[in-house]
Amino acid sequence: MPALTIVRPLLSVSRLMQTVLIVSLTGTSLAPALLAQAGDTSFVTYPNWKRADRVAPKVNLTLQYDAPSVQWVYSYSLRNETSATQDIRLLGLLFPATASVASAPSGWQAIALDDSSAIPGASFFADGSAYQLGVTGRVAAPSAAQLGPGSEVTLTLRSDYPPGESRFYARGYAQVPILPDSVDDEFEVPDDTTDAQRGWTAGPTRYTTVRTFGTLEQTDLARTDRFLGFMNVDTSGSTFRGGNAIIVIKFDNGSDGDLVCPYTFRAFLNDVDVTNSFVQATNPHAAGYVSTRESCTAGPLRAALFTVKPGSPLLIGNNMFRATVAGLPSTFSVAEVPSLIDTDRIQFTVVP
Repeated sequence: MPALTIVRPLLSVSRLMQTVLIVSLTGTSLAPALLAQAGDTSFVTYPNWKRADRVAPKVNLTLQYDAPSVQWVYSYSLRNETSATQDIRLLGLLFPATASVASAPSGWQAIALDDSSAIPGASFFADGSAYQLGVTGRVAAPSAAQLGPGSEVTLTLRSDYPPGESRFYARGYAQVPILPDSVDDEFEVPDDTTDAQRGWTAGPTRYTTVRTFGTLEQTDLARTDRFLGFMNVDTSGSTFRGGNAIIVIKFDNGSDGDLVCPYTFRAFLNDVDVTNSFVQATNPHAAGYVSTRESCTAGPLRAALFTVKPGSPLLIGNNMFRATVAGLPSTFSVAEVPSLIDTDRIQFTVVP
């Protein structure tokens, strides 16, 4: 499984693919099928340029947390739906953080891009090893690994950062002629991220501040309101795209020195218990669990990814998320049970 670490490309991804060919010579999110997303192309001056947006990508993401390496593992299943009229040659992901490693199966290249790059995120593209002569001149030969209609491939990222919304773009094999080196390469073409089918998935995201500490319920004490913080949603008005919703939470101790006990965390989405959907969440009813300063500590961020699909509580439209966590007063006895409660309600909307 080829894996490349972080690089800082000076070329666009399509030019990088072209460079790889010259040297060698040898995310469920569904983008609207077959809608021309390149927009106005009247400005294009590249000889015999062709669109690369005649693909129909569907991206399904499986998210895991690898505790030994303290990293999040993103496995993207990329499928080119049967309505496509081009093979998928490239998948790009845009996200505001860094992936330490990008991996792909044989026949694909994987590149993790530093978040200071012009196009931060990651790129995966089917490897090519030769050229062929087309009606408009020399073109990159099709790769045996590119995704024809009905085909799919799994692509993987590892990152220190939890998930957030990520834009993806998928480009097709368009047989754009490769100009000889003697030709000045200063032609106008759309950006790779524009001449593509685009959609939404999740990718590594750097969170620096708590967005809200949620609601203050009548039964809760004001001193416990900081026990549970939300990194990417407000108490109301947040919207998720692509039929997915991501909730990222942070546990914190109270302002008076009270201790939050993450093992008591419970979460409900539209009244369905989703506690175990949160990566790193532990069984809230673990037998024999004793409250100590070690067990009642803030710890790392936790996240859950929900998708609108059969059996999932996530709905297109309005959704209600409710979470509770308990804590101990700053001066507690060994046998004391967490009794300080923080309850929060978050309303959000999901669109296709």
